[in-house]
Amino acid sequence: MTTVFACTYSDKGDFVDRERLTGRYVYQASGQLTIDVNSDGTYTNYTLWGERKIENSGTWIYDSLNGRVKFEHFSFLTDTMDIGDSTFVPSGIWNTRIESKENEIRFIYATDIYKGYFLKVDSVDRKEQVE
Repeated sequence: MTTVFACTYSDKGDFVDRERLTGRYVYQASGQLTIDVNSDGTYTNYTLWGERKIENSGTWIYDSLNGRVKFEHFSFLTDTMDIGDSTFVPSGIWNTRIESKENEIRFIYATDIYKGYFLKVDSVDRKEQVE
């Protein structure tokens, strides 16, 4: 089963060089979700639930003409916490709009949520990740 997440209403995002997209992004509304975007076209998405790390990974594709990034096999991990079964992690495609503001890069999750975006906070390619 494939699920498609559509979280923004604007089609076009900002253009940035692909190399600037790699790094660590943290969801600003909660600070609980992290995405590590690697230069080889892979990503890891993770959160901590108590003392347990929940994660998923996949590939990402940059659509430079539309200023968007498509994450394949993506899961909004905190959604499973409401279900109460952390073994059920539905995944799909998240096609997010890019915003670039004053040298910050953001992946927009929702425009109707205060700080509803993932902000690039660090470089990460091949760094040691949270265990």
